[in-house]
Amino acid sequence: MAAHLAKACNCIALSIDYRLAPEHRFPAAIDDCVNAYKFLLDAGYKSDHIVTAGDSAGGHLATSVPLCARDKHLPMPACAVAISPWYDLTHKGPTMKSNADVNMLGTADTLRGMAQNFIEGTGAKLDDPLVSPLFADLKGLPPHWLSVAGYDMLKSGGDDMAAKMKREGIEVVYEVHEGMQHVFELMAGRAPEADRSIRMIGEWVREKIGS
Repeated sequence: MAAHLAKACNCIALSIDYRLAPEHRFPAAIDDCVNAYKFLLDAGYKSDHIVTAGDSAGGHLATSVPLCARDKHLPMPACAVAISPWYDLTHKGPTMKSNADVNMLGTADTLRGMAQNFIEGTGAKLDDPLVSPLFADLKGLPPHWLSVAGYDMLKSGGDDMAAKMKREGIEVVYEVHEGMQHVFELMAGRAPEADRSIRMIGEWVREKIGS
């Protein structure tokens, strides 16, 4: 999917092999991705030519990296792309229940267990801003493209984040793909729905970074 996305955006992709829980819990993954962003800046890439992008937990990182960059007084990336982002690890949104019977990738118990696994022993709470970006101060974030699937139990997090971004004056494009599953864009090259989403993202990103 990274290759399909890079081709659509007419750019190169740096795919981060960030550390994973349970061996490396919060904030290891975020630290690794922020360091990768610093690496690009130190290598001479201009921030307005850099896009953060990811799916699911990576969608979380696509937004949390700019949050950290802002707080560390680093230049902002040009934009961010979050695909089926996992923005709310408290899982209090209504689609956790309303989509339970149509969501094919995981269960509510699985998601809650993964969330606890992410923070266990760290002293962090599930509603901390960098654990659940939905609860962060979004001031100063770059434009965002949010893509969510209609059958995803995590859809509420995308709904709420898009609404919050609009309230806080963040430019956001919010695409809801009805009848689709979590990160359906993984089917790029095999399903027209995935290809269409990737194509739309690419067109938007090329406008933002001039590629």
